Amino acid sequence: MNNIKSIVCTMANQMVKDGFTRSEAFKAAWAMAKRNESYDPAYAPVQETTAVNEQVVSQVREYREIQMLMAQLEEKAAAIKHSIVEVMEAAETDELIVDVFKVRYITVVSNRFNTSEFKKTHNDLYTQYLKENTYKRFTVA
Repeated sequence: MNNIKSIVCTMANQMVKDGFTRSEAFKAAWAMAKRNESYDPAYAPVQETTAVNEQVVSQVREYREIQMLMAQLEEKAAAIKHSIVEVMEAAETDELIVDVFKVRYITVVSNRFNTSEFKKTHNDLYTQYLKENTYKRFTVA
């Protein structure tokens, strides 16, 4: 474990020298260490930023901040939902009228096609009907 810590510290220190903030550098270094990757200075932030780059940096930071807030709100909503469901289960009801709201917690039956099982038993037919889908994925890590 100490060896990993020293590797992470070394990578993070180099990243800080290359323009990353200290917290960004340690987060990225830990992530790279987990994936068994090494640091490539070619991905270091550009030191001389133009107004457009500064705007993009600001937007990316705001985007990440909003993502974190959304994750926190989703966790809070899930906890509240769990609490309401517990009340409904304790009351053995699937519908609850609260103020102007009607809360339902019902069992829904859904039929879905089992593609993995179909692929195992009818691979030729499965591949015959595959449709290629191309899209662009946006991520900020």
